[in-house]
Amino acid sequence: HRAFDEIQATFAWALKLSRESLENADGATDAVEDSLHTLLCEARDGCPGQTLAEFYECMLPRLHRIVAGRNVPAEITRTGKLLRLDPATAGLPRFAFVDLFLNPATAGKAKAAYDDAVRHTEVYTLDRFGTGAIPFDLVIPGQGRGTLRLTSKMLVVMTPDPKFVKLEKPVESIQDLADVTEKAFGRCVLVGKAITLIAMLASEFVFAFHEGASQYVSQTRAMLEKLSEGGINVVAHPILRISLGSLDALQNTNRWFRLPEFLRGPFGADVVSAATLACSWKCVGEQQRQYLEKLSGVRNLASLLECLQDIRGGRWERLKEEFETVREALAPLDEKVRELNTQIAEIHKRIRAIKVEWREDEIERGVAFRSGETEKRDALGDKLAGLRSERRALTEAIKTLRKRKADEASAPAIRTARERRHAIEREAEIARLRTVREAITTSVGLEKSNRRPAAWWFPLVTPDGAWFDGLRSRVQLRLEPLI
Repeated sequence: HRAFDEIQATFAWALKLSRESLENADGATDAVEDSLHTLLCEARDGCPGQTLAEFYECMLPRLHRIVAGRNVPAEITRTGKLLRLDPATAGLPRFAFVDLFLNPATAGKAKAAYDDAVRHTEVYTLDRFGTGAIPFDLVIPGQGRGTLRLTSKMLVVMTPDPKFVKLEKPVESIQDLADVTEKAFGRCVLVGKAITLIAMLASEFVFAFHEGASQYVSQTRAMLEKLSEGGINVVAHPILRISLGSLDALQNTNRWFRLPEFLRGPFGADVVSAATLACSWKCVGEQQRQYLEKLSGVRNLASLLECLQDIRGGRWERLKEEFETVREALAPLDEKVRELNTQIAEIHKRIRAIKVEWREDEIERGVAFRSGETEKRDALGDKLAGLRSERRALTEAIKTLRKRKADEASAPAIRTARERRHAIEREAEIARLRTVREAITTSVGLEKSNRRPAAWWFPLVTPDGAWFDGLRSRVQLRLEPLI
């Protein structure tokens, strides 16, 4: 209940933005929007006293009904129920994978397979969690969630306030773990870390993922392959991949959309019909990817202006021409500056050589002084005086050359040209950033929207269910093996 106000406010904000994007909303749209607002309150009032997870569990069947336009037979659960660990549930297939990390006969190979699969990724290897860590978290009611660590004499749960349990005997099976944790903490929940969670549940269930879902699947597959290579056979059902094609399914609807600002440039319009969106989003996304590829090859301002001219046209053709004119005007100055810089560099080189000579002569003069070679010492003194005089002259020469550089650059015509070049450069860089942002947001955003649209969009866009029905006829399924 403490979180409800924030959830409600966030959902209201999302619905408001969604509604504002519909160009031809009507009374039916108003009714759907009201029902979606009511949805949250009904879930809160119909399932009082629940946690956040229980709230979502209670709300989902209602959301399914609104989206599908009818009751949807589905069993809704949550991790707290599905992975509850106690002596009675320890024998379920979902916990069999955990046993591989506890059984002394397989634990070493299992940990090595996990570490090999996550190495060089953002996921920590087990040594990062401490001695005896296994890739599973224990959720203790009222105490929090933490990584499990096991030694022969101690069980540690790395909750915010770590929990320590002295063991009467080593934990060598999932049944042992269930007995120890229930006795120490009561009924707990055992959750796999990222890739092990997939392996746990895939032993008993079939995951239904949309295309592109879960970045951990490839690492789970790598871990299971390592186990197989080590002679450990694991049961893992394939993943059911679901391709929705939600944007394609807009083809048979009559809705019009007011595009968000970042899509208006790529689509070349503020408002488009659903049919236009359906038939053009792939083309628009591909075009934006091509723009990114072009911009990745830009190495200087001239090539950036040429690229912007190709992508955006309009004023960039004129700015490109102006830049060429400015560059030609600054060419003589650039040549003079290069000459002066070369002279300055040569002087610095001579000054460094003088420093070396000076040090060597000072050493030799000291030797001559100690050996009583007066003439040699005097000759070296004269040479050092000459070096000192030469260094002063060279230092003055550098000051003169730098002043010439400053004078050349401060001429009114040159100053104006340089300021204009800098202004064009700033303008081009701003345009580059905006183009990159639009290209990434458009290409990636459209692809993700096509794969996984927000559920409330379906009834909001087509209260008669036309979009959802069109989506159902386009769904494609495939099996993706984990082993």
